[in-house]
Amino acid sequence: NIVLQSILGKWSFERYIMHLQTNKVERVYGTVNYSKYFERTSNDEEEIDGDLVGHIFKHPAKERPVLYREDGVYELSPTQKFDVFREYEYECNKDVLDIFFVEGGKRAHLFLSLKFVPEILSCNGGHNGEYWVKATSDHLCIKDLYNATFRVKLNGLSASEIVIKYRVKGPSKDYESTTILKPSWS
Repeated sequence: NIVLQSILGKWSFERYIMHLQTNKVERVYGTVNYSKYFERTSNDEEEIDGDLVGHIFKHPAKERPVLYREDGVYELSPTQKFDVFREYEYECNKDVLDIFFVEGGKRAHLFLSLKFVPEILSCNGGHNGEYWVKATSDHLCIKDLYNATFRVKLNGLSASEIVIKYRVKGPSKDYESTTILKPSWS
């Protein structure tokens, strides 16, 4: 899957959560790492740039799931901030990108299934020949409906921007979340 291959690596992100009933905006910012899972044949690990990396892989070329690891700061207000993290597992299933929840370090249930298609942009939309792909999916969590839109800007085989939007509506939830990810070169 070209989209999954294009997003591998480290990203910085900024997320704004707009609560529609109150117009209150919360901010989350930090880093995301999209990294391939590999099956090690030994327990030998070394640290490279802060990441633990196994030495020997049984199937280095075989398609493996990708771990999405987000580490950030959730800013409820200028004086209320706390550290947060989340993990998902991304896996290609033919032409669909499935995203699974990760709970306790293990894959849990399916969150979203995304089928990316080229996004049609108007000629005078100010996009300067940029190539975007887009996918939408819904997830019902008890009584809360999550409408998701993922957009990926491709430059050749590399992604240069990711935009993830959720519209969440339920008995006690009514918000929009917009996350913008940019490659992190540090």
